[in-house]
Amino acid sequence: MTADKPPGGNSDTSGLWFLVDQSLDRHAMLVGRVAMRWAELHAHLGQLFTTIVSPSNVEIGEAAWNSLKVDRAQRDMLEAVAKVTLRNSPVLEEIQWALGQILPLEDSRNTAIHAPYIVSPGRKMATVMPWTKSGNQRAAKLAGRDLDLELKSYASRIEALSGFVLSLFLHMIDQQRFALPPRPKLPRPAQPMIRNVPRRKVMINDIRPRLDHLGSKVLSRAGLSHLRYLESVVLLRYIIISAEESANVTQSCQRWTYSP
Repeated sequence: MTADKPPGGNSDTSGLWFLVDQSLDRHAMLVGRVAMRWAELHAHLGQLFTTIVSPSNVEIGEAAWNSLKVDRAQRDMLEAVAKVTLRNSPVLEEIQWALGQILPLEDSRNTAIHAPYIVSPGRKMATVMPWTKSGNQRAAKLAGRDLDLELKSYASRIEALSGFVLSLFLHMIDQQRFALPPRPKLPRPAQPMIRNVPRRKVMINDIRPRLDHLGSKVLSRAGLSHLRYLESVVLLRYIIISAEESANVTQSCQRWTYSP
């Protein structure tokens, strides 16, 4: 989803678009960090594979590694080769441990990147939230979660494993200079803390007047081009979807903690 600010000097409309842009930029940064750390992790796994398969000619190992287009297939190949080549080496156990930690994170990475999101603008800020009404299973996994903490948790765990794999690679190429690294203490995933407080169901009628007021300001703006008109309609649709989602969800007042 993109949000282009409408031209002109209407502060209400341009301010709303600014909040949406700001929220999207922050969310894109968090998702992008997960994607970049994941790519970095597999680049280090590729270095490790190349060192095991063809230490004297890295181009052979690189060609074999990059011939596979699926991350999991690459990891399976690494483990298969390591079982044969490093049968009596303590490095084999560390590689298998790392690969075992990566497997559940693969689902977290896919959820962060492939879940659909919507933006819910407010008075002073806009909130990105999973679009659970789309029926997407990955969006459902993120329902009710603090996305900032959740995505930071994913990236931190991937980053810790990436550093460990890099240390294994350095140990393989020069065991005199680089000792076998200890297993990292992985950051804990973000976890909910439920407080026993009265539950209140948010009703659509509570926010309908605000939606109508906002809609009248946006859609009656003088000189609004046809394209900008359509963009405004799309934005309002996202607001209504967010409101309807809130109306169908019982608020449980969850607080989240994250231990790095």
